[in-house]
Amino acid sequence: MPLNFYDFTIRDTPLQQQQRRKQFTFEPRLNASYDATPFWTLSTTIDRQNTFGEIDDVFYGYLLRTYRNIERRNAPLPANVSHGGRLNASYRNPVASIFGHISYSKRLIDNNLIYITQINANGAAESYALALSNRATNQVLMAQVSKYFTELSTQVTLEGQFMQTERPQIINGVAATVRNQIRSMVFD
Repeated sequence: MPLNFYDFTIRDTPLQQQQRRKQFTFEPRLNASYDATPFWTLSTTIDRQNTFGEIDDVFYGYLLRTYRNIERRNAPLPANVSHGGRLNASYRNPVASIFGHISYSKRLIDNNLIYITQINANGAAESYALALSNRATNQVLMAQVSKYFTELSTQVTLEGQFMQTERPQIINGVAATVRNQIRSMVFD
């Protein structure tokens, strides 16, 4: 049964702060695979995950990250619930020594904290977290193809990836959607 129980206790004795979180979580995962032909395999996965941040995400005072960036996380423990799915297609032809793989995944993440950044006139940034529900999305498209050349004892691989993350944030008091995109291509 995909049930978990979490019990977190956080104490900051010098600042006289503490919090406790007890929670049952339901984290199912479903996988399916289908051999369409002797060369092609199709598969999919859907799941639900709960994450609670890192120990570095919980502190009550200020933390100077760089000379221009100060953070404060005087907020509840980060608690995220994400729902995701992935589609895969794989090609394997050992006789011709050609192998390929393509996948697409999407994840919706419900967060309990939103991050606020205040950028001052001198370029310094002050960041802190606020207890406010919001949703982020993450999408990844990945492809790879490789060929082994027996006469050269060499394998040639071409792979590419596109990743996009969108999340709400408040910057200088204005609600915004921060979008990060990463594109990569590797020939090896």
